[in-house]
Amino acid sequence: MHAGVYRIEGSESSWEQALLAAVLAAGDSAIASHRAAAVMWGIERIEPLIELTVSLNRRPRMKGVVIHRTDGLLLPERTHLRLVPLTTPARTVFDLASVIPRGALDRVVEDVLSRRLVPRRALAAQLAAHGGPGRRKTNVLQELLDEHPERWARAEGRFERRLLRFLKARGFPEPVLQHKVTLPSGKDVFIDAAFPDHLVGLEANSYLWHTSRRDWVRNQVKTRALTAMGWGIIPVTWEDLVPNATTFEEELRTALWTFSRP
Repeated sequence: MHAGVYRIEGSESSWEQALLAAVLAAGDSAIASHRAAAVMWGIERIEPLIELTVSLNRRPRMKGVVIHRTDGLLLPERTHLRLVPLTTPARTVFDLASVIPRGALDRVVEDVLSRRLVPRRALAAQLAAHGGPGRRKTNVLQELLDEHPERWARAEGRFERRLLRFLKARGFPEPVLQHKVTLPSGKDVFIDAAFPDHLVGLEANSYLWHTSRRDWVRNQVKTRALTAMGWGIIPVTWEDLVPNATTFEEELRTALWTFSRP
């Protein structure tokens, strides 16, 4: 496969096998990084390149392999996944900032925070350890991180994070996530995002955000009970949160105005 690295005859080849072979051939300091590490960590919509980072004193040359050289890779930023030495999730996101466009990095940050693959504080620590004014990866990643404040850690999945960003960009007050309401029966239910002072709630309205039809039906029953208590519940879909969407924004402004009247 590479000089000094061989595949057992008859064994099935795979991208991950090719990545491990490249790491082994590149020497002791080599580690899968950037887009290769992102693919290993399950980050979607990333090109599956064979991409490595090695120390500055190494100059491996391998066909079809992207090589980065650095003296700034710290021991805590190294780990293993299924035998492959690679960068930690936080370091991987930091490195991606230098090789993918801003829009793609935006999706990555939202994805890893939503899946709790990387806590926000870990990305902040990467910026503190390796950042510096004027560095593209530092500036872009910091700007994106600023769009995900620490208090959003309670957000459950990408949908809630996208909803929070949508509302923030349009000047809405920040809702309370997973707001608890006690029904007359004594049962506690939770609204995905609520404006309690206005009795307005937002509920994800898609099979995608419920694990089964039974969950979806249960959510409709909850909505009816909240409506009977005077809550205005607005169903929200992924399509409502695209940048040029206006209908949901107008409906929410109307609801907040209506329910704020004496």
